[in-house]
Amino acid sequence: MKSEKSNKRPFLAFGIIALLVLVGIGTAHLAIYTEIGNVQSEKTDHSPGHSVKIARSTFITDFVEAEVVQSDSSEPIRFPKPEKDLPGLDSPTSKGLPLGDQIDACLSEVVSWNDLVNIGVIMHRLNPTDFDIWIIRKAGAFDWKGVLIVKHCAEGAGYSSRIIDDKVRLALSNIPMFRKYSLPITDSKGYFSLWDRYVLYGYRYAEELNWETSRWNKTSGFLALRSVRDWYERAFYRCNPDIPVAESQRGTRWHEAGRLMDCFFVFYKLGVQDALHYALQEWQWLNSKLWLGNHFGYAPEFPNWEYSGMAVFPTVARLHLDGTSLGNWSRVTIDLQCRYTSRSWGSPQWHEKYRVVEHHNPSNSERRLDGTLDAWILLHTFYPLFNSGNQTNMRNMLEGNGITQASVGLIESDLRLAGTNAFRSSSSSNCSDWATAEAALCFFLSGISTQEGSGLAIPLASDEYDSLNFRHFEFDAVDHRIKIPVWNGTILEFMYGNTPVTRYFGTTGIYDITFAPDWNSISNVTRVSDLYSNEVYLIPHQLAGPCAPPFLTPGIVALLILVGIALVYVLVSASALASFLGDTTEAIIIVAIMLINAILGFAQEYRLETAIDELRKYLSYTTAVLRDEKKGTIDTKELVPGDCLLSNWRCCSSRDQAAGGQ
Repeated sequence: MKSEKSNKRPFLAFGIIALLVLVGIGTAHLAIYTEIGNVQSEKTDHSPGHSVKIARSTFITDFVEAEVVQSDSSEPIRFPKPEKDLPGLDSPTSKGLPLGDQIDACLSEVVSWNDLVNIGVIMHRLNPTDFDIWIIRKAGAFDWKGVLIVKHCAEGAGYSSRIIDDKVRLALSNIPMFRKYSLPITDSKGYFSLWDRYVLYGYRYAEELNWETSRWNKTSGFLALRSVRDWYERAFYRCNPDIPVAESQRGTRWHEAGRLMDCFFVFYKLGVQDALHYALQEWQWLNSKLWLGNHFGYAPEFPNWEYSGMAVFPTVARLHLDGTSLGNWSRVTIDLQCRYTSRSWGSPQWHEKYRVVEHHNPSNSERRLDGTLDAWILLHTFYPLFNSGNQTNMRNMLEGNGITQASVGLIESDLRLAGTNAFRSSSSSNCSDWATAEAALCFFLSGISTQEGSGLAIPLASDEYDSLNFRHFEFDAVDHRIKIPVWNGTILEFMYGNTPVTRYFGTTGIYDITFAPDWNSISNVTRVSDLYSNEVYLIPHQLAGPCAPPFLTPGIVALLILVGIALVYVLVSASALASFLGDTTEAIIIVAIMLINAILGFAQEYRLETAIDELRKYLSYTTAVLRDEKKGTIDTKELVPGDCLLSNWRCCSSRDQAAGGQ
């Protein structure tokens, strides 16, 4: 029996050693994770007057809705911020004109603005009254679908007239309808096309004008699309509900589901309650059929990365904001970050050579100007929901911090006709007025970078020309003036001249910003209006999900540490007892165990303190100050006598508020 016990003693000793090693290492790591969690939790404290900012570093991995943002199955991507103005890198102006003048040069290339009135008004090439001329021309050509599109664009610009209403009445009376349903026929083959979804606003126009209301029966129109969706069992890009027949490609592409979702959502906002279920059904289909772990694929038969996110994500956000509380909502921001910013220009939706969006990765490398414009609209819109690493990457791309600047990349791309300022919509097409005007819009957006806060308050819409409309955006090259919508507490950097200039915006609203003739300084900022109540915006505080909870609370960690201490007491007692009983071998083994535990514990604690010290180096404490009659945020170490500390950014005089809190 004694021999059996002796044989068991080494196993018992090794078991105790293993247990202590695990407890020692585990408690040390838990302490590290808890400390890191506490440091990261400080990052979310952006209270006015005292904020803590984590410097962008390789030590921190951020979370989006408790899901780690990854572009593949490897380790989470780290986001080091390159230094600005690295030697040998091209400056924003080294390729030619300052960006403000580059935009003007593009606009000067446009020969005809006849079908570009919505862009021409934004870029101050046309007046809002030109919508009247545009709609007269459409009606004269019996283009009734075009008449309704002009009406929709004029609404976005905040313009209305008797001429427009008269032409809309003609369109409501003349646009063809299906035999069994009150749904417009919009293409030459007798189908309703989802790309022509703007005609669905005709139901609202009929009610507002009290014209052809029986012909434009919104319930019947919804039932037409519902019947085809039920019969076809998936989305389509065009249909004829009378037969019925529907067409899709590659087993239904993701933007077909997005467009159908948008159509059903339009009917829901028109008052057809049952349409909400069908809009949600498309979101569920996208998640069940096309979610690939970190992005939505193109189609069941054709996965990977395709550029048509504008047809999907804004409508999903509007559904979520409408109180639906969508499941898997965080997948929107996970997709956008992986698609466009997780690896800066190396992210999969950008062309590997040119800094513009490609059609499909990896199967179609066609460069797309519309996809590039859509990308910057989506990135600016969803910026407040990105983690800090992806926000940093987006800033680097816009500002050219150690990498090619977005505006320079577009100029150097093969979408631009060499030696001119004319552009083509894709690498497989010819130059056009439409594409050149679109490039000017793209340059406009790429000249703005968010430094702090939520950035631009762009309306949520499934088309770039609904998001960028005259009520929210203007670019006036003659007076060197722009108009943009901004969230409160935002610092923006403008890069239209040779020298970037920043400005703080204390109140949410739409601002007129006037620059010096060289675009290198700001001469005046005026808050011209609130955001519009009839638009839908991505309100950051409503959409941001809770931060990931700490892995373990400090209380649980403390309990585990106490357990480890209790085991040490047990071992000390066991050693003393073994020595008292004359079993010196047992006592020596136990003392050896305690020494090993002490060495491992010291090593882990040393690593812990070193890691915490490194993390604290990346913490900077900032405060809001008024210095030389200018507001700004500085490091507390830089405070000097005479600085006026601001306990609340919003504490401005009425005169300051009228000027946008500047």
